[in-house]
Amino acid sequence: MINKHLIYLRMKKNILFFVLTIALFGMFNPKSDVFAQDNPSLYFSKHPHAGSYNPAFMSNHKFYLYALGRISLGFRTSGFDWNDLINETPGNSDSLRMDVNGFLNKLKENNNLSSDIGLDIAGIGFKIARNYFSLGVSLNLESKFKLPLSFVDFLFNGAESGNHNLAFNDNLFNAVAYTTAYAGYAREITDRLTVGIKFKMYNGILNIHTNKAVTSFATNSKNTLYGDVDIDMSFFFGKFNVVSSSPDQTDNLEFETEDDIVESLKKIKDNKGYGLDIGAVYRLNDNMEISASVIDFGKITWKTNAVKMYTRNPDRGVKFSGIDTDYEEIKDDIGGYFNNIGDSLKDAFDLTAEDIDKYTTNIPTKVYIGYSWQFVPHLYLQALYNARFISSDFESSLSLNLALMTNFFSLSVGNTIKYTMFNPNVMLSLGNVFLGASFSSFAPKKADGLSIYMGWSLGFKNKKKPLPLKINDNPDDGSELSFLEIK
Repeated sequence: MINKHLIYLRMKKNILFFVLTIALFGMFNPKSDVFAQDNPSLYFSKHPHAGSYNPAFMSNHKFYLYALGRISLGFRTSGFDWNDLINETPGNSDSLRMDVNGFLNKLKENNNLSSDIGLDIAGIGFKIARNYFSLGVSLNLESKFKLPLSFVDFLFNGAESGNHNLAFNDNLFNAVAYTTAYAGYAREITDRLTVGIKFKMYNGILNIHTNKAVTSFATNSKNTLYGDVDIDMSFFFGKFNVVSSSPDQTDNLEFETEDDIVESLKKIKDNKGYGLDIGAVYRLNDNMEISASVIDFGKITWKTNAVKMYTRNPDRGVKFSGIDTDYEEIKDDIGGYFNNIGDSLKDAFDLTAEDIDKYTTNIPTKVYIGYSWQFVPHLYLQALYNARFISSDFESSLSLNLALMTNFFSLSVGNTIKYTMFNPNVMLSLGNVFLGASFSSFAPKKADGLSIYMGWSLGFKNKKKPLPLKINDNPDDGSELSFLEIK
């Protein structure tokens, strides 16, 4: 007889090794910034849209199709929220204050604010024998803004901040929107191993790519602020132009939109790019599987209304002594408050713009590593490590889920480990329709991350059930366990 305790021991060791490995990888990477995972539950589902995260995933549909099949909306910070800056005045719950010191204490040396929108516009897929084919079109928008602690401190406290070297770096602000047309192929190599690949063609809609953004502050009688910026931009609907300039004044930049929106949309085809998704799923036994994928390994060349915005005179400085932080005085005109900040920074950076032929950027690349264990019928324990590379930044997250999955109904609940331990996620599926969310707080003003996604598909399920695992009680090779592959 097989020792059942030995089986469970090996299962536990597999799980422990997986969780510790990915957790340590995320924690000890020096450039790691954990972010809220948008939809870990969808990754482990059998919906066709799970193929967006691993091309080796085969839907439980023999044939499927959808139009406007999935939409996801999300934002995240690196741990700060609105309530850290604007909160109740101590002893007076009817009054608000701008808590600058509390906000600064919450910030780390480098802080991020990110957002993303995804839409699966249309898709179709079908299975023939051990092969799965898919075609589809999707829309993606991602953005990321970097907020250094030194700059925020200086912005509010001026010369008193003590931060005089305020280097941003090449990731001050990056944004990209593009459509993707893809053709995918997955194959069951054996009963344990499935591999997949997607060939992608991108068309860029808009892009802002920061090559350089540096500021510094000289402590002298003038309290002078200096800036040096180099940013590439491409928008199908218009561009920045220099309206007037003189050797002694800052250039006046205005964004001029295209008059004919139809003609503008046609220009998107000039922003072309190509990329790949690759993935694999390996079935350890009848109840366990591991998976891994690399998504959007590709580039886009931007030509439509391509413009370079840069500092005309990096040695030019402007006097800057800080900002009045009394919220009671500025709350009625907070828009003008931030406009004044913008005007000061505009003068410091002394920006101008010129047309360029083209430039190239990488698509934000994602890496997924998953583990799923069905420990009792219909109940699964799932772990997902996710990393994202945008420009030269690296971000990562770790999610742990418990899922109940039947043929028609499924419910998944879990948590994403990041700056705080409480970052739950949930997804409910009824047939081919699903709805999910992840969040960091039940109070919106205290949330540092929120993601909502939903979708549907129309298809015919594959009625073929997996054959049970065969265990050889008397293996010839002397090993304790032996798995017989099903041919």
